[in-house]
Amino acid sequence: MPSIGYYYTVEARILPCTTTTSVLKDTSLFEELGVGSSPSNSWFTSPWMSDTLRPLSLLEKAVTVNLWLMVSPVVPHNRETSGESPALAAHPWRNSPRMQMETQIEAPDSFTRLELEQKAGSTQTISKMHLVVRRYRPSDKAAVLTLFCDGILEHINPSFYNAISNPVNVGVALFLSMAGYMLGGGSTLWALLSAGAWVGLVYYCCSQLYSSFVRERLRTDMQDIPGCYLSHPDNCFWVAETEVNGRVEILGMVAVVAKKVVGGRDGEMSGELFRMIVSTKCRRTGLGSRMTQTVIDFCKERGFSKVVLETSSIQTSAVALYKKLGFSHILSHTKTYSPEWMTIISRVTILKMEKVI
Repeated sequence: MPSIGYYYTVEARILPCTTTTSVLKDTSLFEELGVGSSPSNSWFTSPWMSDTLRPLSLLEKAVTVNLWLMVSPVVPHNRETSGESPALAAHPWRNSPRMQMETQIEAPDSFTRLELEQKAGSTQTISKMHLVVRRYRPSDKAAVLTLFCDGILEHINPSFYNAISNPVNVGVALFLSMAGYMLGGGSTLWALLSAGAWVGLVYYCCSQLYSSFVRERLRTDMQDIPGCYLSHPDNCFWVAETEVNGRVEILGMVAVVAKKVVGGRDGEMSGELFRMIVSTKCRRTGLGSRMTQTVIDFCKERGFSKVVLETSSIQTSAVALYKKLGFSHILSHTKTYSPEWMTIISRVTILKMEKVI
């Protein structure tokens, strides 16, 4: 993250709708940073660090803070316009090449959103990382299993939010609430308990839907990745790794298995894409596209006629990615590792997609 605090006059608005407002209104924090604040106003302006150069990362000692900063470069020889102090104007770095270089990084619309993390130096721009996609090695097992579990179980909450907002589930909750109210002799408590019981059941169904899938997979193919995915030349399992703070970390995985095309020509084969997981640390960096393309290229090299996959309707980002890469939705079903009634309550549909190559 560029250090903009050294050379600019900064005007920042405290967003009243955020949870960081109370922290940002702590004037002692501003005083430590060398920034003046107005208690009667949600805006503050000040020459940034007139005598002492301090990095913006001092804010990291507080909490994770999100600000919208309107950054205006200091105008040379115009102290009235720029608001800079005499000490800053006389600073030897005032007109240095570095200062001129820093002014070029200003966003075109003059607004830059900065996310200041609690742990100083703990974040790294994933887009600048050198991600390597390679074949799975036995030493990757622990990291791969952790990534797999996290990547699947993270869908429980989105699934619950989707299910509980479904009109049918909302109707059931209202019906149970009224029934509880009437059977409880007009008791509001019984009305709330009745509706709450349904909400709890919906969450349980969503949780079991994904938890049962994880348990089954850990018991079968994920227990023996080399045997299931690397023992045949037409199958493969890849991981995406990079170095984070001097330590190698696995941030993605994907697998493919060769299968005969049902009802196809004699010897016609397809590749089924499995276990596509991308870590939350590098979402929206193109890693998902890159790993999917790795599978497509692998299948092309072996003369497969198409690539097929299954994903859930909750994974809207994954569905959009696959469609962008040329996959089309061919059918939907509700067969999962949970009882069918759980799948119905959770309102999750399994989508089958394919790409002809």
